[in-house]
Amino acid sequence: MTIEEAGEILRRRGLIVQLVPDNITVAARPYEPNAAVKTQGVEVAYAFGFSIYRVDREWAFRHSPPRPAEWFDDLDAALARALEYCEECSLYARK
Repeated sequence: MTIEEAGEILRRRGLIVQLVPDNITVAARPYEPNAAVKTQGVEVAYAFGFSIYRVDREWAFRHSPPRPAEWFDDLDAALARALEYCEECSLYARK
C-alpha cells in the first residue's frame, strides 16, 4: 500500500488528512474551542487526531492525547491500528 492509498482510505471515513512524504497526519470532529483557548490563537480544535509516520524501515502510529508510539513492520499494519483507534474513538463518543 502507498501512503496516498492509505490517505484515501482515511478520507473516505470522513477524516481530515494531510499527507507528506512518509507521514500521514489525521484529525477528526473539528469544533470551536472555548474562549480561554481562543486567546492563545487557536481557531479550531479537534476531538481526536493521530499520525502514522515512517522511521527507517518501520512505521509508527501515535495518537493524541500523546502516548508512546506503537511500531509496525509496514504501513498496512499501522493503518489497520489507526482504523481500530478510529472505531475506539467513535464508540467512546456514542456513550
